[in-house]
Amino acid sequence: MSRSPVNFNITLFLVMIGGVLAALMLGKSVAGGDYRSVAMVFAGFIVMILWFALGLNFWVLTVATVFLQGSLNFTGGFSVFQVLMMMGVAKFLMENIVFKKQSIEVGP
Repeated sequence: MSRSPVNFNITLFLVMIGGVLAALMLGKSVAGGDYRSVAMVFAGFIVMILWFALGLNFWVLTVATVFLQGSLNFTGGFSVFQVLMMMGVAKFLMENIVFKKQSIEVGP
């Protein structure tokens, strides 16, 4: 299914607006001396790149963490496996439904 030029332009415009707003917020944080938020955004950006760059190897990493003990305190007590499963489901929904414009059919 091909995307129309109008939809592509709207998507591009929204991404540009989001980038400008993020740059303004980060600039305000740097000006105020709050480098923790800048570091968090940078770390989140790196995680997003790795999240989408791993491809199908993401699921291998997820299965490999099944036997890890303990939980991550900053996630509210979720284990590493649970966090990666949530990320995997979100990745599936974004890649297959949002980006490819496919739909999930329920029922016969």
